[in-house]
Amino acid sequence: MLKSKTVEEILFKPQPDREKILVIGIGNTARQDDGLGWKFLELVQALGIPLEVRQVFQLQIEDASMITAYDKVLFVDSHVTRIKGGYALEPVFPEEDGSWSTHALSPGSLLHLSGVLYEQIPEAWLLSITGYRWELGMPMTRNAKANLFEAFECVRSLI
Repeated sequence: MLKSKTVEEILFKPQPDREKILVIGIGNTARQDDGLGWKFLELVQALGIPLEVRQVFQLQIEDASMITAYDKVLFVDSHVTRIKGGYALEPVFPEEDGSWSTHALSPGSLLHLSGVLYEQIPEAWLLSITGYRWELGMPMTRNAKANLFEAFECVRSLI
C-alpha cells in the first residue's frame, strides 16, 4: 500500500524492461499560467529525461484507453488555489465523480473509467502547480514560472 512506499519507490524509479511511465501535461500555453502542464513537459524533453509525454488541453474519456498502456501516470496541471510552496504532488485514486460527462474530466475519474472499461488502472500521481493569471495571449507570470521550476526540481530529484 502507499504508506509502505515512498513517492520515489512508486513513481520515479522505473524498471527499464518492465515499467512504462507517461507524463500528461494538461493546459493551454495561450492562456497564461494555464500552460504550466505543457511547460513541465518541455523541461522533461529538453533535459532528455526518459519519460513518455503527452500534451492535452483537458482530459477526455478517450484517454482512459491510452493510460492502460502505462504502468504509471503523472498528471501535471496548473491550479487556481494557492498551494503552500507553489506545488503539490499527491497520489490519484479511481473516483466515480461524474466528471466523465463534463468538459472537466478529473484524473481520478479517468482512472475509474480505465478500470471500468479496460479493467486496468495504472498507478497515478497529480502534480498541481499554482498559477495566478489566465488571460488569453499573455505570457506566463513570473511567480508561476518560479513554481514550475521548483516543482520540476522536486520531481527531477526523485528520478
